[in-house]
Amino acid sequence: MRRIALSRKVKLRNKLGRRLVYFFSTGVIISGTIMFMMLNVGVRVKSEAHVTCPAFSFRNPVLISGTSGALNSVYRFNSVLTGVDAHMTISAINNGASISTIDIPQSTAGYEDAFQPYITYTGGSSGSPATSYMEFTFRFKKAGTSIDTVIGNVSITAIDLDGNTNMQEAAEIFNAVSYSVPSNTQLTVTTFSGGVRATSPFVNYSGMDSLNTEVMFQTNFVNVNTIAYRVMAINRSSSVTRQTSLYFNGFFNSTAPLPVQMSEFRAEVENKRNVRLRWTTLSENNNDYFIVERSMDGLNFERVNSTHGMGNSNIRNEYTTLDTEVPYGDIYYRLVQVDFNGQREAYAPVRVKVRNEERDLSIASVFPNPIEDFLRVSIDSREDNPVRCLLVNSSGKKVASMETVPESGSSQLIFQGLDQVPKGTYYISARQGAKISNMVRVVKY
Repeated sequence: MRRIALSRKVKLRNKLGRRLVYFFSTGVIISGTIMFMMLNVGVRVKSEAHVTCPAFSFRNPVLISGTSGALNSVYRFNSVLTGVDAHMTISAINNGASISTIDIPQSTAGYEDAFQPYITYTGGSSGSPATSYMEFTFRFKKAGTSIDTVIGNVSITAIDLDGNTNMQEAAEIFNAVSYSVPSNTQLTVTTFSGGVRATSPFVNYSGMDSLNTEVMFQTNFVNVNTIAYRVMAINRSSSVTRQTSLYFNGFFNSTAPLPVQMSEFRAEVENKRNVRLRWTTLSENNNDYFIVERSMDGLNFERVNSTHGMGNSNIRNEYTTLDTEVPYGDIYYRLVQVDFNGQREAYAPVRVKVRNEERDLSIASVFPNPIEDFLRVSIDSREDNPVRCLLVNSSGKKVASMETVPESGSSQLIFQGLDQVPKGTYYISARQGAKISNMVRVVKY
């Protein structure tokens, strides 16, 4: 258990040199993840832009629907801002996670204005780690009504997203316009369809301290009414109870203004195997360069190109780059902006389909290769008839098979449980009626 005393006025300076000033009552913080959720209050960013916004205050939740602590239960926090209520729904519970306290008062631990649940995560083992989570959806309403209202700029920063030798904490956030991490980050950040995930190292960082920027993770929202935030643990030991504290606040490149105001980012296929990437900025602040990254699954990205930025600019700038000899299948591209001190923001990925026009049926891509405990297979087809996918060993003996019906000429299959498959060489192919696809070699180490 980690405890840190708080005086009434706390002044912190993070490792990026920004002075952060917050006012708290006396209390303690207990082991867990603290996620600051306030609108940018008293944060001075490197561009000297200063944003002053009212702070959110989550206090005294009232159950208005469902059973306390149960799935789909709804709580109302009155007057989180002047004229604004927040309705919080427990929108997902996974793999036995449970919540023992909806909102821990500051007299017990943490911060009075924070949303602070106590969550118990399922136990696992080193050979079979258990992932469990709780998902909270916040929806802003005009005070005293059921009428939705929109908040202009919101940042959510996860502080002390850490773990220990047997456990990792993680956070998944949906529909953010971007995320920010410092150049010294120890978090593993991945994106998926509609969201972004940050996973901690197997390291415990002492205290709940914004000086530990390497385990801080910020997501940014613009003109938002609803925010879904998922907190989780990947546990290799007995069940564990953790405190999560949620505040709205930005520490890296405040969302008003963003370091780069992006107008668009798009990907288009050229000459069958090339993809043209285009993006447009309306303004740039301290922008060093852009990185273009590519992924076959929308989760694991690799760098394919980079382009110098304009530094500081208040005019429209257009950029383009070409990715050549692109693999067939659904390809995801992500744009990462890097400023002059190494701080970076990654924007939501875009997807493009690169088709193999020479075949009526083809295995467009497989991931991962070498095989791990699963194998994702992308199939291109000119027809919507059922497709059977077959995985065989080097002797031609069937190991696994699956069937699917393509949608809009493409489909994806995921073979699970392949951690039980012996090491060796395997081949994946597909059949659709009398048509047979190409054969793709995969290996298991």
